[in-house]
Amino acid sequence: MGKVVDLKLNLQAEHSYHVTLSIYQEGQSTQRQVSAQLPPAIDLLKQYQKWQDSYRRLSQFGSRAIRPKQITINGDIQQRRDECRQRGKQLNHALNQWLQSPGFRTIRETWLDEISQSESVRVIIQTDQVETRHLPWHCWDLVETRSPQSEIAFGASNFRAPKPKAIPQTDAVKILAILGNSDGIDIDHDRQTLQQLSNADVTFLVQPDRRDVSGQLWQQHWDIIFFAGHSCTEGETGRIYLNAEDSLTLDELRAGLTYAVNNGLQLAIFNSCDGLGLASELEKLHIPQLIVMREPVPDQVAQLFLTYFLQAFAEDLSLYLAVREARQRLEAIEDEFPNASWLPVIFQNPAVRPPTWSSLCGDAQMPSETTKISWGQPLTTSKVVVVPPVPYKRRWLSKRQAAVLTCGVTALGLGLRHLGLFEQGELWVYDRFAQIQAASPVSAGKQKILLVTINDQDVQKYDNPISDRVLLDGLRRIQQQQPRAVGIDIYRDSPVAKQADWVALTKYLKQTPQVVGLCQVGEVNGVIRPEMAVKPPQAMPMERVGYADGLIPDPDQRVRRYSFAMDEREGAVCQTPFSFAFQVLNTYYQGNLQYEYDDVKGLKLWPENQANQAIWLPPLSPRLGGYHRSTGDMAGVQLVIDYTGLKQAQLINFETLLTSPENDLRSLVRDRIVLIGYASGQDPQKSDLHLTPVEQTYGVRIHAQVIQQILKMFSGIGKITRSLSEWSETGLLAILGLVSGAFTWRWGRWRYGFLVGMGLAAALVMLQHSLAGVLWLPIFSGLLIFGMNSLVVFIVGNWKGRSRSSYR
Repeated sequence: MGKVVDLKLNLQAEHSYHVTLSIYQEGQSTQRQVSAQLPPAIDLLKQYQKWQDSYRRLSQFGSRAIRPKQITINGDIQQRRDECRQRGKQLNHALNQWLQSPGFRTIRETWLDEISQSESVRVIIQTDQVETRHLPWHCWDLVETRSPQSEIAFGASNFRAPKPKAIPQTDAVKILAILGNSDGIDIDHDRQTLQQLSNADVTFLVQPDRRDVSGQLWQQHWDIIFFAGHSCTEGETGRIYLNAEDSLTLDELRAGLTYAVNNGLQLAIFNSCDGLGLASELEKLHIPQLIVMREPVPDQVAQLFLTYFLQAFAEDLSLYLAVREARQRLEAIEDEFPNASWLPVIFQNPAVRPPTWSSLCGDAQMPSETTKISWGQPLTTSKVVVVPPVPYKRRWLSKRQAAVLTCGVTALGLGLRHLGLFEQGELWVYDRFAQIQAASPVSAGKQKILLVTINDQDVQKYDNPISDRVLLDGLRRIQQQQPRAVGIDIYRDSPVAKQADWVALTKYLKQTPQVVGLCQVGEVNGVIRPEMAVKPPQAMPMERVGYADGLIPDPDQRVRRYSFAMDEREGAVCQTPFSFAFQVLNTYYQGNLQYEYDDVKGLKLWPENQANQAIWLPPLSPRLGGYHRSTGDMAGVQLVIDYTGLKQAQLINFETLLTSPENDLRSLVRDRIVLIGYASGQDPQKSDLHLTPVEQTYGVRIHAQVIQQILKMFSGIGKITRSLSEWSETGLLAILGLVSGAFTWRWGRWRYGFLVGMGLAAALVMLQHSLAGVLWLPIFSGLLIFGMNSLVVFIVGNWKGRSRSSYR
């Protein structure tokens, strides 16, 4: 009769451990008990994390197996194996150093006093700390070398003994073998191993659904439940994959498993990946014994462990020693599968004594020939029945495969968008909607701006640039008709023609408060270029001068944004923080345009004594709509230009200004904003011509659009373009991708995905049209991610479907 060692670890507030050691003979009360301390295991857990990272790099996630590449001794796979072995040695050393801490010496000495090398010992480490359970406790020198008849198990801190009802004795061990999803692995080997057992009555459930499993748990008594296939740990919960479509957590079988435990279930074996989450769930049901794999397990390792364990256990070796022997025999393949012997681990209900094979089969010696296999319901027969293949289904990808594929493609699409590869597509879509908006009619009664353009005909007549005298004549004619503001989108930092005319023009600009002039900062990529800078008109007050740099070209040279205000640039000849449009608006409101700036909310604007008309110009995000810009590109106070009504702007040419009758001119100018600028030349390098989302147009018209946009916002009918938050856009695109994959997987035909995609495209287009100028939706990214998912799921599904004629 062997001994039992209970090692209870309680984590304390300072991350150290209070440890209690209890030693007693099997079936007897505690013989000796001592307490000790272990220091925090921070460094040890870091070593474990390094080993786990190295080990999992050898794995193929989503399968039971770590599949090394085909017999490649040199190269990357061999380097990763060597790295895993090295980190395993470092973890082994760190664990033993920790367990030789001075505060733990009492327990070590007690072990050496009470346990001889020849004694059979069950070591139960009682802890609920998940991190502690990950450690390779079997490498403890007291277990590995000092006590060769010992084996480690984990137990819960809180437990109770199950209360099984009376079970009739049988002459065979009752085993329910669940053979789950076998995609990419060979679990037929597991079935053959179970079929070779003596004194075993095995019922096989091959790729069942959850009703089949639940039904078997309720129908009869089982000594052992065995599972082979795919599994994983999600957080602290385990999940098993029953077939290509169905998976479940053990919590979803709680009632059936509880019944099985109370009906005499003694042992559960999960010969599948990453089983600590499964163990955590089964512990809550107080299952007597459990064997799982602590990490992803190679297919060959799983097969050999099962063979070695059942051989030893069926020969009536104790459960613990059978596991130890099977683990140690796995060392023979650790050249190919590093640390394979670390994978199997026992979980023990401390209130239950482990069974032996003979105790499970009532000490019978005669082998049973009853071996059953079933699809759903068992087929009672004395022979092994081969399950006929099920014809290929149209649903050519499993739910899990389709979900993984869809998530991968969606993540790829989101990643490409995050890198800015969809920007030009998004801007192209935005431009199409801007063109629709530009053609929208604008009521003439609401237009407060008159454009006076100097066209090619004017240039021929008045020269280029027009002289100071001609410009002054035009300004005086406008001033006579009592405008609210006059903006001159023409540089006048030096005389044009006669000096006397220049002096007269300068005097007029200085003395006329309704006139706004222009200068240029000349900043490119954060650097002021002197050859591009233009001074303001001489002696003109800076509160009536705006910078012309407000027109911001995107990489495709189209002007979609306008810089409304920015910090003054040190060393610039154009020392004003406000744009030409801002200064014209301020003059329109007789210098009483109030503003406040908030780093988060942006610029608040309102006419004096009209605070109820206040508007906000929020900071533009570098990820606004389809943009993928740097923070510097969106610096200052910017807005997305609303080109609504661009083609209906009211304008006259300069000759008309100089020659029109007074009455006609008065009706066009009085109480309005008048902007004067060039509209001549077709070469953007030599003229004020700019690309916009709508058409090529001149700078003065763009300034007018911005001024008109702000005026409409003050009246409550203007628009400012916003977008969803980056997280909201990501969530929306992820949903579109998942919906796309789900539709294509569900019907398995491209035409359904195409029709759904067309319907979605139409819905998005109509939604964006109704929200144009207000909310910028990621239409291009959404349709592209939707299409990518449909296409990839369809192609992969069809390729996989053609390569399979049947599955179990």
